[in-house]
Amino acid sequence: LLMMSAEQIPEYGMDELEQELLRKAVPGKHFEVIRLMRGHRDVPDTPALKLVVLKEQNDALMKQIITFNGKLPRVNQNTIFFLLTAEHETPELAHLLKQYLGWGMLLTESEQTVSDEQKRMVKMRWKTMEAELDDAIRKKYRRVVIPTKQGLSVRDIGLRRTDRHANLEEELYALLLASGDIIEYFPATQIKEQYLRNKPFVFTEQLYRISTTTLGEPRLIDRSVCENAIKEGVLEGLFGLGVLKGKELICTAFKQKVFYMNFSDDEVIIRDELSGMLLPVEERAALAPMSVVETRRMPENDEAGAFR
Repeated sequence: LLMMSAEQIPEYGMDELEQELLRKAVPGKHFEVIRLMRGHRDVPDTPALKLVVLKEQNDALMKQIITFNGKLPRVNQNTIFFLLTAEHETPELAHLLKQYLGWGMLLTESEQTVSDEQKRMVKMRWKTMEAELDDAIRKKYRRVVIPTKQGLSVRDIGLRRTDRHANLEEELYALLLASGDIIEYFPATQIKEQYLRNKPFVFTEQLYRISTTTLGEPRLIDRSVCENAIKEGVLEGLFGLGVLKGKELICTAFKQKVFYMNFSDDEVIIRDELSGMLLPVEERAALAPMSVVETRRMPENDEAGAFR
């Protein structure tokens, strides 16, 4: 009976079940998931981390997706990961899909064809197959491709689950965190050393956008990671927070808690040695004695656009 039912299963029925299982395994909690892609224009050009699911490895297509969004160059190139199949696992999954759908068809058979006892046994087997299908999906879709400055790096998540209760997306997220390919915490000291070493200030929006647009830069899970790092750095006195009004650089917070940031076009972080001098007069008393001026005007030949 099972063989007869399985023979009646159409290919599109198996494909639909596979996509349903994949949605369960990769529901989009940590990544914006793109499935059944028709071309690179289907992958949105946004700052969010994205996971593009492909049924086979196609390096030319992956590079095209990273580089272009439709006819336009892609801006947020450092936000994309690819989830690929392990092709030798495809036959096992196909067999399980057909078997599972076949058991389902048996359950819909009339009383004359299938007895109550047979239906009870079928229901038990049908239920146990759900866990087998979850494992089969994970075994098939277990390769992740990470774009780097040097090219495409392929990693295998492995056959053994790190957490029996975690779905495929959670395992993938944990793997990328452990490898440093995505980060939940951005050290404020790194901002000071890497981005303010040779500049008096950097725009906050530019600082965040570097992580989404430049391959090889740390991939922040979202903008709050950058915001928390800036707030930490301001509180610790590693740099200040302020605005650039025309050519006038004004510090609004230094060595104090920051409650609000908006990543506006004029919002900047400022080198620590300048920040104290640029604070409003009434706030300088809280800092160590130093020679101060009320504001500092940027030199005429130093164009603010160089730092955008």
